[in-house]
Amino acid sequence: MTCSCCNNGSTSKNKCYCDSNLAFDCCCKPFLENEIKPLTAESLMRSRYSAYCTLNLEYLLSTSTGHALEQTPSYIEPFNWQNLTILSKKSGTETDNTGTVEFKATFEQNGRLYSLHEISQFQKIEGHWFYSEGLRLT
Repeated sequence: MTCSCCNNGSTSKNKCYCDSNLAFDCCCKPFLENEIKPLTAESLMRSRYSAYCTLNLEYLLSTSTGHALEQTPSYIEPFNWQNLTILSKKSGTETDNTGTVEFKATFEQNGRLYSLHEISQFQKIEGHWFYSEGLRLT
């Protein structure tokens, strides 16, 4: 993958939290700062993971709808997120209205590693992707 913003003067080489292998400035930061909107369900999923890593509750709330919005915590636990692995995805492209992303996220808390395995549902509303529901498998 290439990153056009890194080729246009961005000096940050910090890897994005979402494990995309892009610099944070070129990957999730523009989403988290509401400069642009994710074009796919996967990019929204990745940006929401980065929001947890950066404790950006406002972004989590603004990208949730329905049951997921009702379940969004009022406070984000400051876990030490280790990595994100996308296991599968179904639909969720720029031309779809719904999408599913299965992922595993690993985090450290009190010296122990834990894994969150979830199948996330996304829907596009008025041209923008939202997290609508998640089924936790672990």
